[in-house]
Amino acid sequence: MPLLWPRAIFAVLAVLSPLCVLACDPAAETTEPNACLDGASACGDVAGATCQPSGDSFVCTCPAGYATAGVGSPCGDINECLAGVLQTCGVAGSICHNSPDATFSCTCPAGYATNGDGTPCVATANGCNAGFAPSGAGGTCEDIDECAAGALAACGLSGATCANSPSGSFTCSCPTGFASAGAGKPCVATGGDCDPGFAPTGTNGACQDINECLAGSQAACGVAGSSCSNTPLGSFTCSCPAGYKAPGAGTACDVAPNDCDPGFAPTGTNGTCQDINECKPGGEAACGVAGASCANSPLGSFTCSCPGGYKADGPGTLCDVAPNNCEAGYAPTGANGACQDVNECKPGGESACGIAGASCSNTPVGSFTCSCPAGYKASGAGQLCDVAPNDCNAGFAPTGTNGACQDINECKEGTATVCGVSTASCSNKPGGFDCTCPAGWKSQGTGNPCVDVDECDVADLTALCGTATASCTNKPGTFTCTCPSGYTLQTISGNATGDGVKCIDIDECQDDLFCEAICKNSVGSAACVSTVSDEESPYWGYPCPAPDDRFINNKTDFDMDCRCSFTQLNRPSDPNHPDYEAFFRCNLVTTAANYAIGTGPSVREWRRDLGADSGATYLNGGFIDDAQRTLYIGTQWKDSTATDGNPEFTYYGAILAVDVDWDAPTVGNRSLVSGHTLTGDKGTGPTLRAVKDIKRGPDGKLYTMSWESGHPVQIMRIDDATGDRELVWIEQQVLQSGVLPDSQCHNGSTIGVDGTTAGSRYSLQMQDTGQAMAMAPNGDFFLGIKQAGPAKGPRGIVRISADGQKCEWVTRFAATNGNIYAPLAVAAQGPDYGLPNGTGPRGGGLANFASNPVNIHYREDAQGVAWLYTLDGIGAGANGTRYYRVNVATGDREQLFSSIIGDSHSVWDPSREILWTSGGFDTTRVVALDIIGHDGAPPTELGGLKCLTTTSDWYKCMRGPGDGDNQNRSGTFFDPWDNNLVIAHGSWGLLRVEPRTGNTYVFSR
Repeated sequence: MPLLWPRAIFAVLAVLSPLCVLACDPAAETTEPNACLDGASACGDVAGATCQPSGDSFVCTCPAGYATAGVGSPCGDINECLAGVLQTCGVAGSICHNSPDATFSCTCPAGYATNGDGTPCVATANGCNAGFAPSGAGGTCEDIDECAAGALAACGLSGATCANSPSGSFTCSCPTGFASAGAGKPCVATGGDCDPGFAPTGTNGACQDINECLAGSQAACGVAGSSCSNTPLGSFTCSCPAGYKAPGAGTACDVAPNDCDPGFAPTGTNGTCQDINECKPGGEAACGVAGASCANSPLGSFTCSCPGGYKADGPGTLCDVAPNNCEAGYAPTGANGACQDVNECKPGGESACGIAGASCSNTPVGSFTCSCPAGYKASGAGQLCDVAPNDCNAGFAPTGTNGACQDINECKEGTATVCGVSTASCSNKPGGFDCTCPAGWKSQGTGNPCVDVDECDVADLTALCGTATASCTNKPGTFTCTCPSGYTLQTISGNATGDGVKCIDIDECQDDLFCEAICKNSVGSAACVSTVSDEESPYWGYPCPAPDDRFINNKTDFDMDCRCSFTQLNRPSDPNHPDYEAFFRCNLVTTAANYAIGTGPSVREWRRDLGADSGATYLNGGFIDDAQRTLYIGTQWKDSTATDGNPEFTYYGAILAVDVDWDAPTVGNRSLVSGHTLTGDKGTGPTLRAVKDIKRGPDGKLYTMSWESGHPVQIMRIDDATGDRELVWIEQQVLQSGVLPDSQCHNGSTIGVDGTTAGSRYSLQMQDTGQAMAMAPNGDFFLGIKQAGPAKGPRGIVRISADGQKCEWVTRFAATNGNIYAPLAVAAQGPDYGLPNGTGPRGGGLANFASNPVNIHYREDAQGVAWLYTLDGIGAGANGTRYYRVNVATGDREQLFSSIIGDSHSVWDPSREILWTSGGFDTTRVVALDIIGHDGAPPTELGGLKCLTTTSDWYKCMRGPGDGDNQNRSGTFFDPWDNNLVIAHGSWGLLRVEPRTGNTYVFSR
């Protein structure tokens, strides 16, 4: 503050100065001193300020941004930020910074910018702050991700890392020898010449950040209670205690503790700035009006919640204390004129809402709402009901002397008139009506009649008329369908679409005169496929001679009929004849004629190319995958030349996939899934030997049982996509001198303890002929055990765990003396011998259970009990003799059938609920067994079977190529597509079998 010079000081100076006494004007002794002699210093050294003497003091005129407290006071900076950010910066969310040079600056939120110090934030549209860019139709400013272009573009160096900052900048982390000057700065080579905040380190003098905070927060930030945070960009930041602030990165806290920001005051001995609680002693005093509540802010301010009719403009402002100046809906009350809500509903709703019958509800926020009687309405809060009673809403009409609006009952005019159809129902409602429309009509909503539904307006008429080729005619409330040829119009009871009519396929085959022989109905039409009536049939010209009536009385569903005697047909023998292929499909599969059916690998070709004798190649077991329309079948073939260099391995195996899509031109084609053939190999892993059977496991993989004469049985897992193989289990030849692993089951041998004789094996002898493997849903395997050699071991069935690590007996019996499993009296049984496994038939010979268990089929009954169905042994001449079932849990056995049974393979027929068995060297048979009722062989016509022949028993009903060749214990497969069978016949080909008629033909070989 400038010095003020009192008159007394001037008087003393006059006495003490002779020079002044002699030189000064006598009149000057009476002149008052000029306080403005110091010029701008008197007004606070503010540029542009002017000083005017006033009595013994002065008055300052201040430039913009400064103000004086009155006479004798200098110009001081105006803190514009005290007015609040809305007053200074103009946008909520901005930050105001006061400057001691008579101005202020604003930090604006995204989408706003300021033109400089002293200017507010304004919407930027397409003009954004540095580091931001407009986005979207509104031009809102959003941060630019400088790092998106890569570290090389942003930081100038490919080895750097770039981190974007949402505040409109980015930072670079530079490799050794480089540094960034700060936010938004690229990396530059430093050597030993480092930027401020960095220092050289190591042998190469690379610049590294200096951690200024290591000296302590107080040392770095200059005040106790602060906290220091180092930044890897050559600087640091300070978090200051309340009332202190750091101007920016690399600066310490303001250490003048008594110079506090507004809303803060010094406290204690060190003058630390602390927030002022403006709300003490109470909200009324702080906010300036009774009934207000005050909430302090620890940031140097406070907010007021004002009573009704009062308001505060923002943080740090009081409630409006002019109590009589109330807002609409409020009125002053009491001695202090405080604003309180006006209850407009007094003295009653009628007067408040303007019409009798209305109800009024006051709201405590200065308004009210009206619920109006029918026909009247209020536009909103504070609005009266429409009091023009004759001007009624739709659905209402004036009535009585006062013209009050009352509802019109439109339904009195009659349903037909109001709803447009007499079968509708009309329901009156205030101001309108609703129509419930009958079928074929639809409602348009409240107050509207029914309209006809155009049922014919659909892209596909199948659901409406039964077929897309019908024509549809719409009628009021209904429709009619006109059917194409092959259909008839039939009324469907309860159809909700209207007339209830649909086009139904005509089964022309119900008319015996439609075809002379074989009629095949299809949707909308039918076709005749016959040897005698259809010129497009491959058998036209080769009809069966009279009096053979099987073609009329026992029609086949196949598109060819091979049931005539071959000598009767007089079919062509020239391979170039157009009907030669059809003839060949009906011929014996073992015919010497050189004619292949289907493409791909063929055991018939291998057998012929090897020049081997009969029996050198076989088609064995497998299954039909209905989803893929593929037959997976195992094969075996003998290569006497031992092509792999090992003469011990002469039988090879392969898995073939055969197309059984009967409607496709590719039916009968074969492809190699896995294994070794003369025409190629597929898959990696152990060599496949004779593939006896194939199952699909619960994991979707294929599982095979393979065997070669003189070598152990093995189970493999195969990926049918790649053909790759892996061994799951193998039968091991373990001598008594060795250790029997858990994966093997003991054969009970007690002879040959020296480990050299033929009977010295612990290991079992697995059944290696026919279908001697079954598989449970959990992946466990069941294998048949035969009795062979001097071990005198038992026969029965063992279970191999799905992972091949565990072998255990399911059922066993028939061991003889010299074997620990030979049956003994209970008193003589020991812990390791003489113990039975399962009850039921037992003993030696074919008259008892399973001398060689084959034809094994796994099935669970309706009660969840698991059973194994098996034949008593292969090699019984023309017939298998007895069929048994074994309880998997207990091992108990019971006989089901005897005599005529297929002795090699079995397959379940879910359509007829019977088990088909097949096989045999000296006969051809497909036998059906009723294993659910197990009351003997099924009757001739069980499940619709009508295998009508004149020369054979019911079980030997195949005609055509299936009647003239032997199965050689090859596989039998059930096809769910048409409930027919496929059999592998002899060593040559695959036959399709229709058990209902006995018709067969060759489709692949």
